[in-house]
Amino acid sequence: MAAAVGALQAGDYIPAPVGPASTSIGVPAPAVAAAVLLTAVRSSRRVATVVVTAVVPGITVAEAVMQPGFRVANAAAMVILLVAAWALGRLFGARKAMARDAVDKAAALEREQHANARAAVAQERSRIREPHDIVAHNVSLMVVQTIAADRVQDRDAVKAHELHRTIEQTGRAAVEELRRLLHVLRTDEGEDGDPSRQPPQPTLREIPRLVESVRTPGLDIDFTSRGAPARPDEATLDFLRSVFPPEWREPALGHEAVAEWEQDNGVVLPEPYRTFIAEISNGSSLGPAGDGGLQPLGWLPDTWPDLGPRQPGEPFPLSAAWPWEDDESVDPEDPRIDAAFNKGSIVLGSEDGPSFWLLLTTGPRRGEVWMIADVGAVPAPGDQAWGFEEWVRRWHTGDDWWD
Repeated sequence: MAAAVGALQAGDYIPAPVGPASTSIGVPAPAVAAAVLLTAVRSSRRVATVVVTAVVPGITVAEAVMQPGFRVANAAAMVILLVAAWALGRLFGARKAMARDAVDKAAALEREQHANARAAVAQERSRIREPHDIVAHNVSLMVVQTIAADRVQDRDAVKAHELHRTIEQTGRAAVEELRRLLHVLRTDEGEDGDPSRQPPQPTLREIPRLVESVRTPGLDIDFTSRGAPARPDEATLDFLRSVFPPEWREPALGHEAVAEWEQDNGVVLPEPYRTFIAEISNGSSLGPAGDGGLQPLGWLPDTWPDLGPRQPGEPFPLSAAWPWEDDESVDPEDPRIDAAFNKGSIVLGSEDGPSFWLLLTTGPRRGEVWMIADVGAVPAPGDQAWGFEEWVRRWHTGDDWWD
């Protein structure tokens, strides 16, 4: 466009913007300005820069050369006209780019919202699926246990009674999972992002408890665990070290000796007790147990009744508190009483003579601290029993055991 206009002016076919005749801004000059404007609007920043730094000065110089007597006037007129056109074109181009960026951002935001919505739906489905599967498992287990109890009712009343207790425990667990499922369904948007309101997820430590709950109806399940259990967090171990000063500690066994004891007895000790006796102290006369303190692994208090050999790897027979002294249907020779003393636990110490603290090593209540005496066995301090750390903490703070 600029070359064509220059050629026509050189042949005197069209007048220059400023000449001997007069000042005349005709069609050619605005046409060149329009070409500059469109180039500035549609081209990249690099091309637009070339236009304003090379093309516009070139057109200006050409106009000045063709009219020797009016060089300054022609140059000034073309500079003003073309630079204004270029600036207007860049302004339009910038607004167009901003509009395009806004559209792209809106589209990206919409895609992100759709992705977040799909992720939220998947998360909710995952949260609901887990309680649903657990409830379905518990209900199926209750059916199996009910059938088993019905079949042994006449020939083995003790076994039937044990199965009925397990059915009760399994039913309570199913109810808890249903409450958890309803909580998921009722969670509002404000609660959904609060991790403190989310139910804790089960970990690998719960596998032995699950296995024992399935074994209870009489199913033959072989479970093998390889490798050391997950180490407790350092905050827990630091607390246990602070509670038992070095002068009150017995020599720790070491992990190799603990693993050897576990292999001999067919059981894996629950944490954090396992790491406590391996790294910190294998017992302490300081406490927590009131009579003689915390027993070393495998030791028994002097007042422990002689009811046969202890079998910490066998299933603990109870899943709920059983005050057998108040149960008129219980025979004093009921084998479950001896089993409660000898199977599925280690003895932590004694309290007030004939009462003993147990740490359960098998069964659905594995890892809990129970108290057993000649009148019954109960989780401490109630159905929601403590673990070893909570038991030690209760003693350390000086609170009453049963508050």
